[in-house]
Amino acid sequence: MKLRSIRLNNVRRFTEPVEITGIGPGLNVLSAPNENGKSTLFDALHALFFFDAKSWKQKEAATLAPHAGGNPEVSAEIEVDGEVFKISKTFTKTASKGEVTVHRDGHLFKQADAAEVWIRDLIKSPKDGGPAGLLWVRQGLTTLHAYKDDDTLTARRGLLSSVAGEIEDVTGGRKMEAIRAALKADLERYVTKTGKVSSNGLLGQARNAVEALSTVQTQLETQVNGLRTKLADRRNLVAEQTVLKDPETVKQQETKLHAANADLEAAEAHAAKHSAALSHVASIELALEGNRGRLTSLRERLRECDDASEEMRKTSDALTEHSKGLNAVAQELERAQAQETDTRAVSTKARAALDAVLATEADRQDVARRKELSVRLKDAQALTVQAANARKSVAAAPSRADMAVLEDAWRDYDLLDRANNASAAAITLDCAPGQTDRITLNDMALPQGVRTPLPQGGTIKISGFGSIQIHPAELGEAKALGKARAHFDQALLALAFDTLEHARKAARTRDEAQENLDRYEAQLKIAAPEGIDTLLTEIASLPEHVAADDVDLPSRTGAETAVGQAQEAHQSALVKLESAQARHRTVQDSVLRAQVTRDHAQTRSERAYAAIEDVDAARAQITTLQATGDDLQNDFNQAAAAVEELSKDAPDLEFAKASATRARGVAEQTRARLHEIDKGLARLEALIDHEAGLAVEEQLAETEGRLSTAKSHEADVLRELKVLQRLDAALAAAQADAHEAYIGPIIQELRPLLRMVLPGAELKLDADTVLPTGLVRPEGEDSYDQLSGGTQEQIALLVRLAFARLLANAGTPAPIILDDAIVYTDDDRIERMFDALTKQASDQQIIVLSCRQKVFRGLGGQTLTIQKAGPDLAS
Repeated sequence: MKLRSIRLNNVRRFTEPVEITGIGPGLNVLSAPNENGKSTLFDALHALFFFDAKSWKQKEAATLAPHAGGNPEVSAEIEVDGEVFKISKTFTKTASKGEVTVHRDGHLFKQADAAEVWIRDLIKSPKDGGPAGLLWVRQGLTTLHAYKDDDTLTARRGLLSSVAGEIEDVTGGRKMEAIRAALKADLERYVTKTGKVSSNGLLGQARNAVEALSTVQTQLETQVNGLRTKLADRRNLVAEQTVLKDPETVKQQETKLHAANADLEAAEAHAAKHSAALSHVASIELALEGNRGRLTSLRERLRECDDASEEMRKTSDALTEHSKGLNAVAQELERAQAQETDTRAVSTKARAALDAVLATEADRQDVARRKELSVRLKDAQALTVQAANARKSVAAAPSRADMAVLEDAWRDYDLLDRANNASAAAITLDCAPGQTDRITLNDMALPQGVRTPLPQGGTIKISGFGSIQIHPAELGEAKALGKARAHFDQALLALAFDTLEHARKAARTRDEAQENLDRYEAQLKIAAPEGIDTLLTEIASLPEHVAADDVDLPSRTGAETAVGQAQEAHQSALVKLESAQARHRTVQDSVLRAQVTRDHAQTRSERAYAAIEDVDAARAQITTLQATGDDLQNDFNQAAAAVEELSKDAPDLEFAKASATRARGVAEQTRARLHEIDKGLARLEALIDHEAGLAVEEQLAETEGRLSTAKSHEADVLRELKVLQRLDAALAAAQADAHEAYIGPIIQELRPLLRMVLPGAELKLDADTVLPTGLVRPEGEDSYDQLSGGTQEQIALLVRLAFARLLANAGTPAPIILDDAIVYTDDDRIERMFDALTKQASDQQIIVLSCRQKVFRGLGGQTLTIQKAGPDLAS
């Protein structure tokens, strides 16, 4: 059997039809990211071949349904013995409603139970020993090891039996069994049933004797080695003592110590002389710096006296000039103040006249405002009555939310009804002229040339012929349609209307009333923004009549002109006043600043002359300090030269200190070491005298003789055990020869594949379970359980490929399907696994599903994709 294409609809995430086409006879690869439907494809194929279409109660079949519900549909096109078949199944929750068909060359071949029997005969389930359990590998189930329910054991055994025959009895019968039983009894004198050495057996006793004597020998050897070590330690200490007490060595140490101390004394004396010279240089330098400081200070104070006298002269002249200008601006300020007072009085009188005119005009405006507000009050009262009536109309009609519920219920029902009519059976009348009146549908005339849906069925009557009863199809949507109709009727009843149109008419009336209410409330907001009560209060506060006019008042224009002219004159006076005040303040500030500057210069001059006391004496002192400075500089130069001379070829004081310290340390360490050697020799002498009296060397020689005899006995016993074990192995090999004939075919198919991935390796198989037990490689043998997860994964896949080849050789080829079966394999081995898959795909169909897109690009083969399906043409 070979797969050619697969189609899924309403299977888990595939709520729309998808298909995988172009599946070739060799290697096929579907590589896509996680959550793309590869495992869903695997499970759907498993359900197609191994689950009855009526087996919805099986957990595996039920899990194919999508979250939204619906009936999963799975179909596959296969090739069997050169013929093409299409298997299709639909799984439903309803008992006995599942559908299954098999088409051959586009024609129905089998259906219902006959189709299920044909599929079971084509490919048995794993529980019945079918090969799919070996060749169809689910994600995460790559291992071959047996579990509690091993569905593949029957398939493995049946396949090998059909190839190699049943296991033959080649063990020699009862005689061989008796020989092996006696041999087993003899072995039990040496080892346990698990092959371990028995502590009470012959070999165990011999080994115990050897172990006891070896322990004694070790103890004696330790004692002898300890005595020898102490003797060697004593010799070493005596030799070291001799070296340390050698007169020549002692004399050399003393000579070095005296020389180091002499060098240190000379270096310390030179360092003291150099330090004294440095101190003399520092004292001269300090005196020189003091002389320079005093000289600089005197010069600075004389310069300050001269600068202060000049500043005093300039500031006094400036103060005299500013004082003259202050008298002139003071007279100007008095004239400006008088003018401002006169213009302010005229402006105040004009303002009072204008206020009287404005008060009279305000009374007239308040009277007009009262009349306007009275009209608005009348309008607002009328609008309030109209708004109340409109509000009652809105409250009596259905709300927008209620109408939305009703409209949604109608839309749901209408859509389902349209869909029902669209998918229901329909009839179109096309008859000869003049015959239309003879045909009716449900006692109504059937229109000519119009498609008439029949979702509920109906009765067609033909005059002079009879009637035709149309029965409705059993559609799954009928229940939903009835539920939608009931929901709509309930919503209509809740609003107390008999038809949708009446409800809509009431809603329109409500909308008109709401529009009127909104308009009335907007107009009311304009007429009385803050309410009728506020409007009434404002009307009551306004006068009904204007008081008698004052005939002496000027016109408003005349009053405003007079105020403007008076204010302009007053403003001009204010500008002049402010200008005079500013000039006065400026000149006054100048006088004050000049006075402060003059006072500051006077203070500076007084402070400068007070600090120096006698100017002539200060100038004579400067001459004396200059001469003293020259003498000090000469003394400093001579002292610095002396320091530089002492610094030449000065001994290294730190080096002399280190040399003397080291020489003293060597002498002290020698004395301490000689003391330690005396104590060590005394302790060793006592220990050696004690251990020499125990004769441990004689005891060791005796123990070594006894141990040699015990080891010879142990070797004899071990030789006897090996003879028995070799005989047992030979008998076991004879029995194993029969197993080789049984598992030989699978080993023969497996060996070239295994060596492509693991060069030089041989796999051991258990003939009873036909499962791997160990792997033999050039570097050694490992049990199957000791192998890494990646190696176990690779071996499991190669064994499956070998079984697939045996199936093909037996005339029953089946496709190999691997869902992420290579997940623990490294980059190097995965390339070799790809080579093995390519080799087997030369005459076998292999379908690989993987989420590792980049890695599996290197596998090659036919690339498969899950794509949106085209129309499902009739099979």
